[in-house]
Parts: sequence; structure tokens; C-alpha cells
Amino acid sequence: MSSARLFDYITFGNYADRPAAPDLGTQTLGIYFATDTNQLCLWIGTWVELDQSFLLSLNLTTPPTNGQVLVYDSTAGQWKPGAN
Repeated sequence: MSSARLFDYITFGNYADRPAAPDLGTQTLGIYFATDTNQLCLWIGTWVELDQSFLLSLNLTTPPTNGQVLVYDSTAGQWKPGAN
């Protein structure tokens, strides 16, 4: 049964042991830290690896304002402030 909590899956282990698709609700995030590769992975319906290249791709020249979130712009290939 899937959960409806914001973060329902926070765990760690070897990268190869990361589940292919954790059983999470559509509005739920999962976090997995791969101890052998030092990669932080975020489940948002698919795994996104938050490594150094991810951090470098953040476009924070226009910082978010109160209430904004970051959204990924696949055309630009970077994260940008989203709508309020």
C-alpha cells in the first residue's frame, strides 16, 4: 500500500541495492543515499541523482521568492524558480 506522507522513504545502502521503483504515492518523495558511490538519489516518479553535476546545474541567479519552489526546465537543462 502506498503512503501519502511527503517523505515516506528515506534509507541508504549500496547503489545496486536501490529499489527500481519504491511503492510511494504520487505526491510522496523518496530519498536514497548510496553509501558506495556517495550519491543522493531523490524519487519523484523516477530516480534523480543529486550529485555535483546536479548542484552545478542549479540556476540561482534569480533566487526563489517566498512560496516559490524550484522546477526543472528540461529544455534549458537546469533547475529554475517556479511559479508561486
